[in-house]
Amino acid sequence: MKSEVIWTWAAEVEAQEAFMRMEDRAPGGGARLVALTDSLVAPVQSFPHMAPVWRLPLRKAVLRKTHYGLFYAVEPGRLVITGLQDLRRDPDRLRQEMLHRLP
Repeated sequence: MKSEVIWTWAAEVEAQEAFMRMEDRAPGGGARLVALTDSLVAPVQSFPHMAPVWRLPLRKAVLRKTHYGLFYAVEPGRLVITGLQDLRRDPDRLRQEMLHRLP
């Protein structure tokens, strides 16, 4: 059974910003990021525990061929996406920011 996917406001903003950065670098880059994100979310909906635990209760799924990671929490019947982050960031700041967003 597929889980409902909920994007937090912060995650939506990050996804839009990432789209714009990729599109600015190369036309079509933003659309490629969207397609990669969609192709990652689809299996996670069916198998929410497939990505490794990053920091409880968050899991991190890495988008193939990018430096972005999708952070999410598994709740009964739904996934709460808390961020789409550039994984090259300072790991301590990334951890603080993502854990602060927990549902």
